[in-house]
Amino acid sequence: MDTIGRFLAIRDSLAAGKRRAETRRQGRSPGPTIQPPKILAASGGFGCHYRGTASGLPTNGRTGRATGMVLAGLTGGMACGKTFVAHALRDLGAYVIEADELGHRVIAPDGEARAQVLAAFGATDRAKLAAMVFGKPAELARLNAIIHPAVRERARRSIGEIAARDPHAVVVYVAAILLESGGMEGMRKLIVVTCTREQQLERALERPGATRESVLARLKHQMPIAEKVARAHYAIDTSGTKEETLRQTKMVFEELRKLAS
Repeated sequence: MDTIGRFLAIRDSLAAGKRRAETRRQGRSPGPTIQPPKILAASGGFGCHYRGTASGLPTNGRTGRATGMVLAGLTGGMACGKTFVAHALRDLGAYVIEADELGHRVIAPDGEARAQVLAAFGATDRAKLAAMVFGKPAELARLNAIIHPAVRERARRSIGEIAARDPHAVVVYVAAILLESGGMEGMRKLIVVTCTREQQLERALERPGATRESVLARLKHQMPIAEKVARAHYAIDTSGTKEETLRQTKMVFEELRKLAS
């Protein structure tokens, strides 16, 4: 990121935060943050179109141009509400592909990554694998090097099938570590789901088996939410009511649908 791009991204992120804080003080619901694409292009190139065989999107065979389909990435911090927003987008008409679900499939009994994971780690149970690699960057990288390619290949196939039957589809790819894993290649838009740090902790502690120490440890290893928001085209704030979150989500979906039309 160049100096100007970094300054613009930080400036707009701070300004958006101040506007949301002021909105809450006035008792109103904040809307999704929509940042200018030219600033985002300077801060990481997320405004690119998903086209060509290099990134996997089917093109029109006669013109070679990308279809009108829009592929957006959806991410956020732990317990920020990604799943809730993803389900809402699906209800609105988006095609939702979840990396976590694909991760389950590739190490299932008939999964293409199962044998390699079993040979490398001696287990395919996700809880056991998570315990084996937590806090061990080298081991985590080794596991991801096996699983991520298989997940991305399944995602590419799904996207291709969707594009073939619905050339004006809105497709949302949900991944917790979308930015950290370099998974934004070819995506036209980035949606980041955010809430306060206190809410993250409170929500995460409601999960079975969660402890304050384990949650804080996981949060420590994640990319800061502010950094993700600075790279986003749309930031959905889930710190309010479910109705407020649904309103923001609908606004984002309508923007994506316009792009796909």
